[in-house]
Amino acid sequence: MATPIIHVADNIAMFSAEDSARDAVPEDSELRGMQLAMLQEAAPPALLAEVSQRFQRSWFEAAVVERAADRRCGWPACSAIMQVAKGRAQLLAKLVRL
Repeated sequence: MATPIIHVADNIAMFSAEDSARDAVPEDSELRGMQLAMLQEAAPPALLAEVSQRFQRSWFEAAVVERAADRRCGWPACSAIMQVAKGRAQLLAKLVRL
């Protein structure tokens, strides 16, 4: 079984040791700053246009996963907060008791 690419723990997504350097945004680059800006509440359309031209798919996906781990809509232009599905959690708790 393959190791998942991203582990989510304590609301922080971390890359596994198997990720290659080519898949990570260079920390000292302008691209890293753009990725961090996508983690803010709602990214401006100009940023998303620039990202669409310069980012690798995995860089964008990492930002989406980080936003989702923080219970925010994964799309960087969206500022919606995701609600916890209480009904589903209660149903799962009942199923575990059975």
